[in-house]
Amino acid sequence: MKMILLKLVIASVLLVTRIEAANTFPAFLFSHKLVPSLRANLPHSEQVPFTLAEATEIFNRLAEQCLSNAYIVVNQPGLTIQDLTNFQGYPFTRDMMTAASTIVTFPNVITEDSTTFNLDSIESHLKQSCHVKTHQVLYNDENEVPPYIDTRPRLIKVMLPALPEEEIPRTQALLDHDFLLKKIARKLPSPYITVLYTTDTVSEFKEGRSFEYSFEDIPDDPRMITTSQMKDALYSYDTIFPDITIFDKSRWFEYERNDMGELDNDLDSSVWAKDEGGRVDDTWLEKKTKEILTERKYTRFGENDDMLDSSIINKDLLLENAPLVFGIVLTVFALIAYNILRLILRCAVVVWRLGFKAKVNNEKKVQ
Repeated sequence: MKMILLKLVIASVLLVTRIEAANTFPAFLFSHKLVPSLRANLPHSEQVPFTLAEATEIFNRLAEQCLSNAYIVVNQPGLTIQDLTNFQGYPFTRDMMTAASTIVTFPNVITEDSTTFNLDSIESHLKQSCHVKTHQVLYNDENEVPPYIDTRPRLIKVMLPALPEEEIPRTQALLDHDFLLKKIARKLPSPYITVLYTTDTVSEFKEGRSFEYSFEDIPDDPRMITTSQMKDALYSYDTIFPDITIFDKSRWFEYERNDMGELDNDLDSSVWAKDEGGRVDDTWLEKKTKEILTERKYTRFGENDDMLDSSIINKDLLLENAPLVFGIVLTVFALIAYNILRLILRCAVVVWRLGFKAKVNNEKKVQ
């Protein structure tokens, strides 16, 4: 028995040493629509590091259900878990996460080398499962995503430039990239979007806190969150946006947050809404009558016999073709002016010639 316990202790020490010596990168994904049972089947708490294989499998399970009309994969080189403690850098992303029905965060994805999510493999998986059409955003321009002309789902790969090292330019870059994501999302005709936010760079793994938050640790009223919990929410390296993902107690339950077109009422399905409150309105059963007007002005094209308009001087026709009409009128006036000017010049030449001829004749008579 002692030997077994000793082996378990040695194995645990080796596992911890292996994790501490490994590299890590952060990522998170969320879906506007509920992905049933995705969170319920996570291998462990999101506050515990994931292996790259676990994180990839989770995304593949989400993708295989094809619940979204667009999949946005954001690759932000240089992203670290510290960047995700800067809530001011992600205003739109956080708004989208708040409205999402399913959120899965990977504060630490453990990898023994510099390998991160294989974006080409993700693209192939989505093409095979959901028949997506791929667009790439390579130059920070939302116009690289063309308008929709069909109903196929889209995969939009947003390849962002690396983050600067200095703090202020780095925060500004995060804001600019967040605004780009906002402009891309607003071009999409459907709100059913899935976003995977990740990076292709790794950093050294840092040990986080020694405990995990459980459901019982979260107060029902957010105003009852303690100061230490608030501080932990702001600076923890084991969580991503914990004010949304952990300290919002509703996130511990799985339900669709974005039912569209559904009527939310307490009426029994067999009860007509018009009968609510004991009022029975049967006027809708009465036979309806309709008076049909047959006057001559209604049987023609909306015109009386004495109000016929010529299509040539029709106001709407003239307004619709205003540039053409203006060009024709201008041309006619130009031709008229040109001919009048020619006539004036000819008359002037004739008068000058007659005067000159008369002058010559007078001079000859004098001689």
